[in-house]
Amino acid sequence: MRGRRSFNPFLAAVFGGLLLIFVAYAGRPASAAIIYTSHLEQHALNLVYATGSNFVSGCKSVAGGGFICGTVDIIGTQINTSGSAGTGGGTAAGVDANGRWEVNDLIFTDVNNPGASGSISVRANFFLDFLTTRKIQVSSGIGGIPFALNQTFYIGATTNVSTAFVTVPLNTLLTFSATADLRVDDTNPSGNSSGTGLFELASIPFDLPQGYTVNSADAGITNNRLSSAVPEPATLPLLLAGIAGLGLIGLWQRNSA
Repeated sequence: MRGRRSFNPFLAAVFGGLLLIFVAYAGRPASAAIIYTSHLEQHALNLVYATGSNFVSGCKSVAGGGFICGTVDIIGTQINTSGSAGTGGGTAAGVDANGRWEVNDLIFTDVNNPGASGSISVRANFFLDFLTTRKIQVSSGIGGIPFALNQTFYIGATTNVSTAFVTVPLNTLLTFSATADLRVDDTNPSGNSSGTGLFELASIPFDLPQGYTVNSADAGITNNRLSSAVPEPATLPLLLAGIAGLGLIGLWQRNSA
C-alpha cells in the first residue's frame, strides 16, 4: 500500500503563482512601448527645471518674487499641458510645458495586396484645444520627415490640424511622433496668467488613398481607426492558468488519497 502524501497548500500556492506569472509574461505584447518625453522650461532663460516621461509637474520661483508652474500629462496619443505664471510685482515670468510621444511601428499597407511594395501620399490628422496668454506650438513627424507639421497658434482655439501630405513607403516600419509646447507669459505686476492645451491624434488618424490602410499597435491605430481602449493583461490565458492550477491541485489530492 502506497504511503499517503499530504496536500501542501503552500507549495500549491507557490506553483499557482509561478504559473500565473509565466503566462502573464508570455502574454505581453512583443512590440516596444510608445516613447514619452516631457519637460518644463523657464523660457526667458531657456532653463529646463523639470523633466519626465509621460508626466511631469513642478513650480519654480523667478527673480523679483514671481513664480512659474507647469504640468504635462500624456495619455496614449493625447498630450495635455497646462501652465501658470506670476510676476509677483517683479520681472516678467513665463513657462513652457512641452510633451512628446513617438512610436516606431507605424506601417501602411495595400488592403487587397498586403505584401505589395511601392509608396503612397498620406497626411496625419490631429485635434487641438487650447487657451493661453501666449501661444502653443505643435509638430508631428512621419517617417524620415521630422516636421510634416510645424505650426504655432496664439491666444486660444479649438480646431482640427493636419500635417502636410508626405510620401511614405508601403510595408515598412516608420517612426511617427507628435509634440506640443504650451507657453504661458505674465507681464502684469498684479495678478497672474494661466493656460491649458490639449493636442491629440484624431479618431481617423490618416487621410489615405482608397484601398490602403495603416496600423500601429503602440499608437492604438487599427485599420486607420484610433482605439481608446487601454491594453489589458492577457485575461484568457490568466484564467486558463488558474483553472489548470486548480486541476493539478485536485489531481494531487486524488493521488494522495
